[in-house]
Amino acid sequence: MSLIRLDRDGEDLALVFRLQHIVTGAVRYARPTYAHVVKIDGWFGARWRCFAGTLNGKDLHPEDRLAVPPFAPNRVVSEFTYRRRADAVKQIKARRLHESASRSSSVTYLDEHTTSGVFVWYSGNTATQDRASVMVYEVEKAAEQRAWYAELQRREGTWTVSATVGTSVTELAELETAYGNRLEPLFEHVDDTQRRALRALWERVLEAAKGADVARAIVLIDQYRAIKPDDPYIRLLHGGNLTVRRLFDEADQELRAIEHGSPHDGWRVVWINEWAELCDRRGNLVAAEVAYRELAHLRPDVTSSWILLGAFLARHGKLDEAEAAHRHGTELRGDPDEAFLNLGLVLRARGRLEEAAAAFESALGICPDYPEASAALADVRAALELRGRDT
Repeated sequence: MSLIRLDRDGEDLALVFRLQHIVTGAVRYARPTYAHVVKIDGWFGARWRCFAGTLNGKDLHPEDRLAVPPFAPNRVVSEFTYRRRADAVKQIKARRLHESASRSSSVTYLDEHTTSGVFVWYSGNTATQDRASVMVYEVEKAAEQRAWYAELQRREGTWTVSATVGTSVTELAELETAYGNRLEPLFEHVDDTQRRALRALWERVLEAAKGADVARAIVLIDQYRAIKPDDPYIRLLHGGNLTVRRLFDEADQELRAIEHGSPHDGWRVVWINEWAELCDRRGNLVAAEVAYRELAHLRPDVTSSWILLGAFLARHGKLDEAEAAHRHGTELRGDPDEAFLNLGLVLRARGRLEEAAAAFESALGICPDYPEASAALADVRAALELRGRDT
């Protein structure tokens, strides 16, 4: 596996070298789809392990379902995301975790960001400090999740592990040396072969279910259901696939059966998303609007919820409310460029061309390579030019 490289600015390179190999070993062992690495400004203690924030005066530590630790955004020096394919990792566009984090905010679970990921936080500014820390979360949706923490201290120029929580000095040494052994897994569990095969099948199911390959999705979903027939997430994808195939009664039956299929707090979000899609496609507009509004209520600080609600309202002629939903979405984390695009489309539909142009320009300012926004902006500009000629 290629090495995951850490930010070297302001760091003791001897420590960076060690941490790179420990982190790469952790990714190599867990074999996630994604790895996300966050550099924190200065040392942080072991209390941050599994700390998810404070609610009603009480600290939250959900060890069974790991959440984004609420480091203040000004402590986040850098964030990098990698995608793993086989034994290679490639850096991709970073998925920001800490843009609006605070200890009093609602908990954001990491399996809402990815179904398979290793998340790493490590301390920076080590060139001028004698202690450092690293924290690793191994996240699998609907499976056991794990978090560990290690502190290192510099003594006479040498960095040594001084404290651990959820791991050991021995395991860290094994992770650190695992990078050099590229041919074999770090540890061979009894169920490793089945686990890897099932994870690979799940990735293929997701790719097909979320794409246009409806027939391939049917076969892959059936294969996965044959192994884990009661898994609520595969049943959810099955319900979504039935919806796409317009088998509405069967989709309704499947989705109703799993409405309370998982105890995870995020389950209602993913379920109501599929339920809204079914109601929308079926033409049950009242139920669909109720579902989209509930989705926005469940995830009020994420753009996608408001984009879905706004798009539904726009499709059914409720342009005032659609405009308000998309405008709100432009102020949130996630995909504000898409919210600006949809806001521009609503404004264009209402003939407010100057405002529409400004919205499309905002979308392109966030994401310059956005063909839909470029085409819409060109259309509006051409219309404004024609209007100018007529006056």
